[in-house]
Amino acid sequence: MTAEALFLYGTLRHPDVLAQVSGCILSSEPAELADHAIAHAITPDGRTQDFPIFTPRPGSVARG
Repeated sequence: MTAEALFLYGTLRHPDVLAQVSGCILSSEPAELADHAIAHAITPDGRTQDFPIFTPRPGSVARG
C-alpha cells in the first residue's frame, strides 16, 4: 500500500489531536503552501466562526 501525502492545518497539526481523530499515530513533518492562507471561517452575515478554512490568497503562505 502506498502512502499519500496530505496537507493538514489548524488543530490537526497537533500530534495528540491528530492521533485521536485518525485513530492511529501518523508520521508528519512541517510543510508550507505558497499563495494560500488559513483563516477563521466567516458566515455570510459577517460573523466569525470558531474553525479554520483553507483558501487561496496570493502572496500568503499556509503552514501545515
